[in-house]
Amino acid sequence: MHKHTNSQRQDIKSTYKTMYGRDLEEDLKKDLGGKFIEILATLRPSGSFNPERVAAKLQKAIKGIGTDERAIIEVLTSHTNSQRQDIKSTYKTMYGRDLEEDLKKDLGGSFEDCCLALLVSQYEYLADCLNNSLQFSGDFQRVLRSLVNANRNETNGIDSDLSVKEAKILFQSGVKMMGTDEDEFLRILCSHSLVQLKDIFKHYSRLSGHSMDSAISKEFSGDLFTVFNAIVLSANSFAYYYAIRLHSCIHGIGTDDESMARILISRSEIDLEDIKDVYKKKFSHKLTEDIANDTSGDYKKNF
Repeated sequence: MHKHTNSQRQDIKSTYKTMYGRDLEEDLKKDLGGKFIEILATLRPSGSFNPERVAAKLQKAIKGIGTDERAIIEVLTSHTNSQRQDIKSTYKTMYGRDLEEDLKKDLGGSFEDCCLALLVSQYEYLADCLNNSLQFSGDFQRVLRSLVNANRNETNGIDSDLSVKEAKILFQSGVKMMGTDEDEFLRILCSHSLVQLKDIFKHYSRLSGHSMDSAISKEFSGDLFTVFNAIVLSANSFAYYYAIRLHSCIHGIGTDDESMARILISRSEIDLEDIKDVYKKKFSHKLTEDIANDTSGDYKKNF
């Protein structure tokens, strides 16, 4: 049950009824007992989400004899970010304490960091990650200012004539000249929509005979390469970019826990399934297996 979304579980329940003429919940009630009966809650539509019940389950997990890490993991990973915000505020109302503070007293290490990150609203979490990383080179600061100023065209239309024009400028500003015109790369990569960029990169490849990410690798280094490469890979496929990043986090020198947690938490409700599929195709093994092999304990269970 835990491997499917709530909407998928509703489909399973409906299909079960159609195929066997019986109610899945009723059949499970006959065969399950004790704590396993709680699985029936996952078969109910997400509209029946009860933050009071969930907050009470968390309080019991934290304040009982020994911390029930399994219950904490199940609660935090089986609800959406918006539901976790409801649980957090409900916990405060019911018990007069901050859920985060209670978790801090009972947890520790990377598992604590991961649980606390799951309780932060998505944009607040990403803003906090960005703030903690604010030690940039001058060129990198220029790129980030361009991105943060939100001047990127976010329309979904593609202007093919513009793509041809911008592809020529990129070619002339890079491999076609001595040195690199960083300002033109900055302008183009930070101002056009991702779909327009993808079309620009297609025309660039036809014109130059090599890919845009190959050109970025040859023309830039350091932080500037990192951010330009991220833009290029993301324009082609967010899932591909994050699959590459996760592989680097896991198989680099030591596990980059912070980056891995940031990616998994921020993409968990967006495209993590796509990322897992791309990861499997590119690296011939499962993301879940790589994470399991590189992490341990409750931290591993949470992921």
